[in-house]
Amino acid sequence: MVCPAKTTKKIFKIARTLKLHKKRKRKRKRKVNDWQERYSKTKPSTKKQENKEPKREEGNLKSGGRPVFSKNSNDPFEQVHEET
Repeated sequence: MVCPAKTTKKIFKIARTLKLHKKRKRKRKRKVNDWQERYSKTKPSTKKQENKEPKREEGNLKSGGRPVFSKNSNDPFEQVHEET
């Protein structure tokens, strides 16, 4: 009786010769010489953000993804805040 593991190896070997199956390559782990690079993690900043909303300049959005309006045009969001 033939071992089933050996027969599957033979089948895959034949398939590789016929270019039907590729042999799996083991991924090498990258060696890091410096221990600081290996164990360094990004730490969350403990400083409080003074200005949570970004400045209203061209290209910026207010919090919540609202579009930026120029100072001269009417900002509907600002009008709502002024009324309340």
